[in-house]
Amino acid sequence: MAEEANKPEGGGEEEPKGGKMGLILSLAVMLLAVGGGLAVYFLVIAPKFADPVEEVVETDPTDFIPSSPEYVSFEPAFVNLMREGDSAAATLLYAVQFECADLATAQLIEGHKARFTDMLNKLHGSRTRDEVDDIVAFQESVQRQAKQKANDLLKRLAENSDAPDAVYVVTAVLHNQCMVSEQN
Repeated sequence: MAEEANKPEGGGEEEPKGGKMGLILSLAVMLLAVGGGLAVYFLVIAPKFADPVEEVVETDPTDFIPSSPEYVSFEPAFVNLMREGDSAAATLLYAVQFECADLATAQLIEGHKARFTDMLNKLHGSRTRDEVDDIVAFQESVQRQAKQKANDLLKRLAENSDAPDAVYVVTAVLHNQCMVSEQN
């Protein structure tokens, strides 16, 4: 009888205590599985079947080879390389040629050739003997810097010209000669 007194009135049986918790856990596991499946689909499967997207590669407008280039040649020049210690200064002989995108660029450079010659002398003369030992690396470095400086100078000259919207481009700087002479 004591057991009958503790039973709830209504005479029904008790609900299991783990019923709601089991339902919540099964829903959580199901949501986790669906989320994982969607993540695998979107990150692994879908990209394999998607149309390939062409990458747009921005190229430097000075990085092309013109179909009919114009060349501006500079006179061979001598510069003393910077000394290292008490050693005698070495002399660098070089000759450079600019490859221009068009005739207008070549004419603008010819009109201001002294500026470009000075820029080339400074680039070649600001080196030490050790830097010039690897002549190929030296030439590539000077050519890259000279091209950048020449195009910067051309932009400044174009801004002050009658046609400020014109595009003047040096497409390459080429060494015709490059030799080091030691002075004893």
